[in-house]
Amino acid sequence: MGWLARWNGTCPVCKQRITQWLDMIVYRNSADPTRKREYVHVSCATPAERSTPTPEPPEIPAGDFPASSPRQEEIEAMEKSDNLASLIADVVVPKVLAALPKGPDQKVIDAMVAEAVSKLERPVVVEFKREGHEPVKVAGQHKQFEDLAYHMASKWPVYVLGPHGSGKSEAAKLIAKTLNFGFGYCLVSPFTTESKFFGCMTLQGEVTKPDFRKCWENGGVFLADEFDNALPSLQVAIMSAIGSRDVCSFPDGTIPCHENFTFVATGNCNSWAPDPAYPGRHPFDRAFASRFKFIEWTYDNGFELDLARARWTERPLDVLSIVAWAQTVRDWAKINLPRFVPCPRETFKVVEDLAQNRPISKVLRECFFTGLPEEQGAKVLAAHPFPTLRGA
Repeated sequence: MGWLARWNGTCPVCKQRITQWLDMIVYRNSADPTRKREYVHVSCATPAERSTPTPEPPEIPAGDFPASSPRQEEIEAMEKSDNLASLIADVVVPKVLAALPKGPDQKVIDAMVAEAVSKLERPVVVEFKREGHEPVKVAGQHKQFEDLAYHMASKWPVYVLGPHGSGKSEAAKLIAKTLNFGFGYCLVSPFTTESKFFGCMTLQGEVTKPDFRKCWENGGVFLADEFDNALPSLQVAIMSAIGSRDVCSFPDGTIPCHENFTFVATGNCNSWAPDPAYPGRHPFDRAFASRFKFIEWTYDNGFELDLARARWTERPLDVLSIVAWAQTVRDWAKINLPRFVPCPRETFKVVEDLAQNRPISKVLRECFFTGLPEEQGAKVLAAHPFPTLRGA
């Protein structure tokens, strides 16, 4: 038994957050003499506690959260954090509570939460203005989309540093397309040579012209994806060209840089040392770093929710639960399983497959715990059980 939490708190068993309108909870007598009872996740309760019928309280029992208690201070601190749960608490729940009739049933609550969530709009709206062109507005993007657009427009080389699956490359492509710039691309690996950027002279005496050469000569955005894979020799060659933005040596001669050339690199690691989640990446020195403007790109929880909702429009509450669970697992994995940090791509795969009525166990194994040993996947689920889907 149990009920849907109507306030935020912390489970005393697993020490994880109890999220309002998302987690199922039960109550039991508290060992703390200052409190009558305490609330725990259903998954953390004993079999006896789960099997005992528990009436839903209409409101927070008086005295359960003393104004000066450390527990209340912890709740207030969590509610100020930048995550999906606080987004819901700050924006959605007040609207629901203001309109709730006295003693509503769960279906009424679910319907009102779903309606409020569906009306949330992304605040990021970027307007692109170019001389001789009509202004173009792009809405509903990553929270750092505007920063990237600004630096790309300045023509200064940009290094976008952030975790995998956070939308770095897609944002750069969209900005280039919106500005109607030419676009070139190279996925960098440890085996990428200088010829992939600068070209080479064939045995027939012809000069190859890769995307970097075309963008340098004719203008456009060139994206070097996963550039922290580049070996030092390639880093030095690129540094020499983009540092001056003047001329560059190619197999058939020296060519001046086009005024609309923009170089964008993406990577997962900073310049100091490889990250445990990305072994094998190559750090770079300060001489190389000084050639770039750096953007520390992060996961955008609200943006992830928007994209997930578009993949399963019929079940907004279930999508909300799945995304909140995935983001909680991500934060937990950063500390407990740094080699396994699920990104929004895993979230989207789970949502899309569940929308096709595939079994949850198969979906998690095939779409979320990809490449993770089975015992590690069980460890994740023991810490954070997958939410019960309610079909709404």
